[in-house]
Parts: sequence; C-alpha cells; structure tokens
Amino acid sequence: MYLCSVMSKEDHINYWLKAAEADYKAVFQLFENSSYPQCLFFAHLTIEKLLKAFWVRDNVDNIPPKTHNLSYLLVQTNLDFLEKDQQFFAAFNQFQLEGRYPDYQFAIYERLNNEETSKWLEQFKYYQDFLRSTIASKV
Repeated sequence: MYLCSVMSKEDHINYWLKAAEADYKAVFQLFENSSYPQCLFFAHLTIEKLLKAFWVRDNVDNIPPKTHNLSYLLVQTNLDFLEKDQQFFAAFNQFQLEGRYPDYQFAIYERLNNEETSKWLEQFKYYQDFLRSTIASKV
C-alpha cells in the first residue's frame, strides 16, 4: 500500500524501485510469449517508474506528477543525458499509448515482431541498467 503521509523520501524512492522491478520481470515473460506490444508497454512502465524514483530524489515533494511521458519526467530530474539519449526516451513514449488504447495497440501489432522488439529491448536494458545503478549509488 502506498501511504504517502507516513513514508520517508527513501521509502518513496524504494516504492518506485520495487514497482519497476516487478514490471521488469514481466517484460521478459511477455517477450518469451511473443506478446511484443505488451512487452514494450511493461518496458515503458519500468523506465517510467525508475524516472519517478529519480523525480522523488531530485524534488522537494515525494509524489511525482501523474504522467506517463518519459521526456517530461526526465527534464524534472537532475539526470543529464545527451540528445541521443533524450531521443530514445521520447521515442519510447510510443509504447505507453499502445498498452492503454486498443486502436494504437492494433496498429503496433502490425509492425512489432521478434526482431524489432529485440532491438527496442536492447536499448531498454541499457537505460534500465544505467538508471537502476545510478540511483542505487546515490540513495
């Protein structure tokens, strides 16, 4: 249960990290089952929750904004990424829409396959690992 008023900043950060870890595990189960849109939806959730942990770390408040936009969350942290990295986060935003709205989901079914999803997952793993190791070293 997410009890905002009784949790410390560290508790809030750990809440987001734990939630991200659960989604991370689902990513690869979905990939193994060839559920490519859902796989990348959960990959997006993982990155989103990691960025929310950074948001809590880098802001006075402990409750991050209710948004799924990775670029928006990123600019509200003290993380310093290159333009190419920021472009990845902006492009990865497409996968949060496909998971939430069926018309987008049907469109992505047509273009996602094992090869395309694997390419996205390779980048996803890089950023997931980087974010997780960075926050672990500074909490």
